[in-house]
Amino acid sequence: MQAPLEKRTLSNGLQIQVMGVHKVPTVHIELAIRTGSGADPAGKFGLASLTADMIDEGAGSRSALEISDAIDYLGAQLSTTGGVDATFVELHVPVARLADALPVMADVVMRPTFPDAELKRLREERLASLLETQDDPEQSFAGLTQRSEADHRYGAPPPVTMSFCPVVNDECDDARNSTARATSIGEALRPMGVSRAMRR
Repeated sequence: MQAPLEKRTLSNGLQIQVMGVHKVPTVHIELAIRTGSGADPAGKFGLASLTADMIDEGAGSRSALEISDAIDYLGAQLSTTGGVDATFVELHVPVARLADALPVMADVVMRPTFPDAELKRLREERLASLLETQDDPEQSFAGLTQRSEADHRYGAPPPVTMSFCPVVNDECDDARNSTARATSIGEALRPMGVSRAMRR
């Protein structure tokens, strides 16, 4: 039998859903921010995806390596994912380490720093992926199919199937300007964020 889902709204407006499963002493938190690639500005497709990939590459006072080390030390897992309608940040951690892990997650969500070195590395990785895609007929066809509906918000081709993505072809300024996107993420946490916690 599935555990009941409890819905709450915090004083800051954040909506949360809690499912208690007490077989294993771990907590899984999923933060869903209602902004994704479907909201990318015209001509800058891939900005939301790049932002999602970058927010855990340096945040608050920690570098990417320090974030990774802190999470590993706590026996936790932290991931960020960009979707069409939402951006997700997930934390899986032992209950006993939750209080120590939450500040790291909070920094990733609210205070990403977008370091130059990490932006450059990710830019090069995406350019390499684009070159590989050009040799993949299936991926190329998928991109052409979506371009045929480019007027619709879902018609934007995925970043990995694009040969013209400005976010990776231009300098990294657009990605750094996505700090504004990160700020909007912070604002979205109040009226629109959804967090699911499963205590096992």
